Amino acid sequence: MRAMILAAGYGTRLWPLTVDRTKPALPVMGRPLVGYVAEYLGHYGYQEVVVNLHHRPESVRAALGDGSRFGVRLVKELARRRASQDQMFQARLCENVRCGSKRRRC
Repeated sequence: MRAMILAAGYGTRLWPLTVDRTKPALPVMGRPLVGYVAEYLGHYGYQEVVVNLHHRPESVRAALGDGSRFGVRLVKELARRRASQDQMFQARLCENVRCGSKRRRC
């Protein structure tokens, strides 16, 4: 069976611990958080794991490796490019521009 681990967040509430790595890559009792999730999945019969990555993906890759030390096999990493905060703000701003009584897009 195959499972998916969501590990794409910024971890802003844990800053400054997440200044150089993501929340899933943070070590707890000598192992990364994502390792506990992978081990749990392996214990319940999931052999293949897909990981969703975005912010600092290299830290999660380094923490998981190929997954073998947690009893799973890392099959694929899904990384999606997101628009920057400025681009998203600009898009929201453009959606709300009014020209007279009509709404128009930039």
